[in-house]
Amino acid sequence: MKFKYAMAVAWVVGMPFAPINLVVLGNSAGSLGVGFIFLLFLAGAAYILHSRCYADITAFRPGAAGEFDRIADALGPPAAVIFSIFPRALLAVFLATATLAASGFVFNEVFAHRFPNFAFAFLMLGTLLAINLFSRKLSGNVQIFLSGTAAAGLSVLSIAGIYEWLTAGEIVNTAIRIPPLKGSFSVLLLFVGFDLLIFSQNHYRDQASRMRRHLIAGLIIAGSVFCLWGIASLLNVPTARLAKTTIPHIIAAKNILGETGRIIMGLVVISGTGAAVNALLVAVGEMIAGVSRQAPSPFFLQRVFNRSSTIMFLLALVSAAMMALGVAGSDALDTYIRGSLILWLLNYAAIHFTLLLPGAQQTPKASTRLFRWQNLPHGAILMLMLIGSAILIATDDNIGLLVGCLIFIFICVGLPVWLGRRVLSRRRRIYPIVA
Repeated sequence: MKFKYAMAVAWVVGMPFAPINLVVLGNSAGSLGVGFIFLLFLAGAAYILHSRCYADITAFRPGAAGEFDRIADALGPPAAVIFSIFPRALLAVFLATATLAASGFVFNEVFAHRFPNFAFAFLMLGTLLAINLFSRKLSGNVQIFLSGTAAAGLSVLSIAGIYEWLTAGEIVNTAIRIPPLKGSFSVLLLFVGFDLLIFSQNHYRDQASRMRRHLIAGLIIAGSVFCLWGIASLLNVPTARLAKTTIPHIIAAKNILGETGRIIMGLVVISGTGAAVNALLVAVGEMIAGVSRQAPSPFFLQRVFNRSSTIMFLLALVSAAMMALGVAGSDALDTYIRGSLILWLLNYAAIHFTLLLPGAQQTPKASTRLFRWQNLPHGAILMLMLIGSAILIATDDNIGLLVGCLIFIFICVGLPVWLGRRVLSRRRRIYPIVA
């Protein structure tokens, strides 16, 4: 029982411990100062409240396609494809491309100077794919190891950093400034992807409350580790440097334990990459396969996409092709990753919007007052995600490319899905299916 609990929590923290979040965490801590801890607490509390909606979704329709069906029934299939499938599929490809390449550089610089950078990235991607194709149980065991290594490494560095500061008594420049909007709302991105658990495991049909306990436990673990690491970073690195550098986690690790800290952070980056990529491969594969199995029979790609192993292979193939073409490390790729994360925030907003619609929850007339109080968290989180997404877009360093990317997704994905549904419904009226 404890092992299953650990495996479930490992799927929850897989995405939060991705290396890109270490950059976001360090930059946000540098720009916000000690106020970062307060905002991190608020963000964690918001996500804990948000986790409740997945119990409602599981009660509405169990399985990997439950969230998609919820949004599709309320807002239409185009919205479900855009907000439910595409954020995760795009992030699986873009994040794997960026983080695997970065892990290759870390492995080359920290552990084996003669080992080719991209050879390690391709080897890691191929190993994760092979493990998932061979055994899903083995994939879960690997997830525990990778997530546990990332969490343990950051915890060790954090405790060492706080202890070193307490014993040395040196005060770095940690002046508190007025928190900038970008740094404040970037904290929301740290917990994006915790919900991959609902796609990674399919045994919650009648145990929605247990699933939520796993989600909350993962959020508390990730939030606690982030809080400790943020404090350690602030105590050992000047805020101005934390806010501007693209490697705040590596600088902080070296300042704390020198070469030993650099090695530990190398392990954290590599294991965090593996945990995030593995979670995305499994979850996106299960989700798309679940949606495809429920698609109408004329869906000509149904036989291709109804197997999660096929989806994982295609995702890995696209990521490998992007690395081979030299896309990794480009500024455009970083923008695409941020766009996918923002689209995922809009997915959270869409979920809460559907739960606010009339008929979303069956509540007795005598409990109307209670029903309104229960809807307050849905409305608050809906507004938080919408405002946060808008501010992150408006303050992005490459706003033109980001907006263009989002418009492209809305038009080039939503329009074909809408037209396809129109054609399919017309064909059904003309050629009614006789049972």
